[in-house]
Amino acid sequence: MGIAKTYSVKHMVKLGLVVLVLLQTSCSMKTKTNEDGNSIAPNTYQLVEILASTDSFPGGMPEIVFGDSGELTGFTGCNRFFGNYTTMKKQLSLKAIGMTKMFCFNVGEPAFLHVLEQTTGFEQKDTLLYLKAGEKKIAIFKLK
Repeated sequence: MGIAKTYSVKHMVKLGLVVLVLLQTSCSMKTKTNEDGNSIAPNTYQLVEILASTDSFPGGMPEIVFGDSGELTGFTGCNRFFGNYTTMKKQLSLKAIGMTKMFCFNVGEPAFLHVLEQTTGFEQKDTLLYLKAGEKKIAIFKLK
């Protein structure tokens, strides 16, 4: 029983540190613009719509934060996630995505995670960011 409590406390401390880092990163982001059109400007983008999905997000709308150095953080509508991204000529690769595992009644989170898994490209128009799977747009985000 003592081992289980020790593991649980260590796990909670690590999780708390991850959340603090994510909050620090998202609070320090400034709005920037995409100058070359081939990369995503480091900003916070809020989900507008997952195309071909009617799922709702009672826990809040998902967000993605693209950082200056290829780091990726965000909110699924329930859990926080983190990872890395790279772009090259309108191609987008999301890597090493990890996330918290809170239990919640959130019907939209699986659809949002599916979008992240399927994303291979992007397109930006004004304040909108479209995530794409091949040539097909699969989600729309707005600059926050």
